[in-house]
Amino acid sequence: MISRSILLVLVSVIALKTVSSEVYRLPDNIKPIRYYLAFEPQLNLTETSNYIPYYGSVTMELTILENTRNITFNKKLLEIDESSIKVLNKVGKELKVIATSSNAVEEMYTVQMEDELIKNETYTLEINNFHNNLSYRGLGFFRAYYRLHNKETGKDESRLLVATHFEPAAARNAFPCFDEPAIKAKFIVSLIRREGFNSVSNEALESTKDLGDGRFKDTFKETPLMSTYTLAFAVSDYESKSLGRFRILAKSSAIKNNETDFALDTSVKTLKALEEYTGVNFVIDKMDQLAIPDRYFKYVAMENWGLAIYGESHLLRSKTYDSADDYQRTTVYISHELGHQWFGNLVTPAWWDYMWIAESFATYFQYHTADA
Repeated sequence: MISRSILLVLVSVIALKTVSSEVYRLPDNIKPIRYYLAFEPQLNLTETSNYIPYYGSVTMELTILENTRNITFNKKLLEIDESSIKVLNKVGKELKVIATSSNAVEEMYTVQMEDELIKNETYTLEINNFHNNLSYRGLGFFRAYYRLHNKETGKDESRLLVATHFEPAAARNAFPCFDEPAIKAKFIVSLIRREGFNSVSNEALESTKDLGDGRFKDTFKETPLMSTYTLAFAVSDYESKSLGRFRILAKSSAIKNNETDFALDTSVKTLKALEEYTGVNFVIDKMDQLAIPDRYFKYVAMENWGLAIYGESHLLRSKTYDSADDYQRTTVYISHELGHQWFGNLVTPAWWDYMWIAESFATYFQYHTADA
């Protein structure tokens, strides 16, 4: 058994470096401070098109660590409108961009400046128009479907939802970013949705703006300092059920049949046990858990900070149909994902060579906390 003192020593050693795969690493001359992100997926409630686009924009606040004329970040599959790129200095003066280039192999995109960006100064990079299609493989910004019974027609309908999965390196599929685990920043996410949908992200909803024509813009509170791979958001017509600071979002039939009750009760107990053991309070005011049909989410569960995502068979439990083994499995998975809120999210491996910092401790606590 790992003693608490050894545990605290181990998780404090996070400033680790790696020498492998350097060719695919970003330059270490720029650090993002904050991202302002906006996404608008083109959704209908029963959309069945093979290609469903979304449009986005990002504003990055950057600190320059070494003088440079290049801003290099990660991008994969995205289409970026070069004319929408702007770089501003700290007083808001626009600086001249002379060229852009993309490296598909290294999944990087470079904005080349006419003048040098100066060490220790802050700049703003705006990319006001990028787009992609929603993935159908459960990676990046993806789409999924579920069946819902329509009382009026007496038939089951296919319903659409969209969500994200970014671990280990798929945030770059969804938006331009510095997509390495050690490069932490804060995020302010906005999601534009149509009437009949709702949205969710890592932090609590801060405001909703009516844009007219049945469109609404939901903006969420600023996140803690975090890695891109733990960022998450979703848009759906799901319903929700809450207990304390926990909320589970699922299809309406699961809410109606009380299939979220066990997970809610277990989550409250698990988070309390982890706070007491570590002596470190959970840093976000709320903890959402989203249930997605298994066929669209092959990862079982993902520990996104403040918004864990599960395949629904691993989170929802029926008193009528499920066995004791099913209840135990859900308890273990909840303990694992909530363990990651400390081990992986709060304390993060500097590179994937050190994934044991996240996964070994979460695996240990999935049994330790479940047993408790």
